[in-house]
Amino acid sequence: TDLTAVDTSVTAMEAQVQAIRRRLQEELDAIPKAKKLVEKSLKQQQKLQHMLANMPPGMREDIVATPLEQSLMLPECFNFNTAVPECLDSDFKIKEEPVAAPKKGKGSAPRWYISTEELDSLSSYMRGRLTLEKVNISINEVATYADANAHLVACPKKKLSEDTWEKALVSSQHCC
Repeated sequence: TDLTAVDTSVTAMEAQVQAIRRRLQEELDAIPKAKKLVEKSLKQQQKLQHMLANMPPGMREDIVATPLEQSLMLPECFNFNTAVPECLDSDFKIKEEPVAAPKKGKGSAPRWYISTEELDSLSSYMRGRLTLEKVNISINEVATYADANAHLVACPKKKLSEDTWEKALVSSQHCC
């Protein structure tokens, strides 16, 4: 009976070791995906910082975060030696201009990131291919995507559902 008890204990321990090995392998497989997500997020942040630097002067007052807060965001989000910051929606929001309620069948009106004068400064070839509305809608879509990515990067993985995390990894692979 003592041997039976020892055999049962050893079998249970072996099962636990196998479960730990499987979980460890899952985590090891997730590391490259996480690295790619961080890399793409850093690239996107650089693009957004470039956009911010080239933003028309009239729009700068719409940004919630001050330059000091912006400079603190990257180390806070990507310093893996400290605790993961809490997800605060207000950290990454841009003030929205007041707009009327959208009508049925129409999307919301785009924010105006560039002016007619700025579009007119382009070459005639580019002016013929681009419209003010197309450019502003595209910039708005990129800003919305960037806002969602910033939110995902700031959130601890534990707070995201598995479905949301997988969508983020898939969409980051198709972007850029």
